[in-house]
Amino acid sequence: MVAALVLFIGALRPNVILWTIEHQESPIGLSLIRHIDREKGRATVAVLIGERSEQRKGFALEAAAIRNDFAFGQLELRSLRATVRSENHASRGLLERAGYKLIGTAAEAGVGGSGNALVFELQRRGHERQRETAG
Repeated sequence: MVAALVLFIGALRPNVILWTIEHQESPIGLSLIRHIDREKGRATVAVLIGERSEQRKGFALEAAAIRNDFAFGQLELRSLRATVRSENHASRGLLERAGYKLIGTAAEAGVGGSGNALVFELQRRGHERQRETAG
């Protein structure tokens, strides 16, 4: 279940970091950190396994864990947010397994979007607690 992450740091967009997720030397998806606000210590994240045959194999959770470690360790961010459509149960489950907590709808969280978009957040201390119990 190991996927390789290939990191691209955008020279033209310093507030975006993108990884391609590869399995058996083929790209199967991506993981990203965007809207990086170093002053406020927060960013928005996403992960996508676009290759349907590789979905539900744990690659997204593995990529999210690596991305979260990078965001909190290397970038020294304090919180990460992710937005998901309320009917997307797979993405909601992924975020919950990765330690994210539901904080409300996109409108309530002030990120815009429709009422069926949910916002999840992972704070540094929650990430650290999760790592302690997992390791």
